[in-house]
Amino acid sequence: SHAARQGSARRVVRGRRRRERLAEVAKGP
Repeated sequence: SHAARQGSARRVVRGRRRRERLAEVAKGP
């Protein structure tokens, strides 16, 4: 179950990074 928990946390981190990048792109141009 520990491995499953790590995968879930990694998925959350990826979503956060994607949101930050989208915000930066929208702000830039």
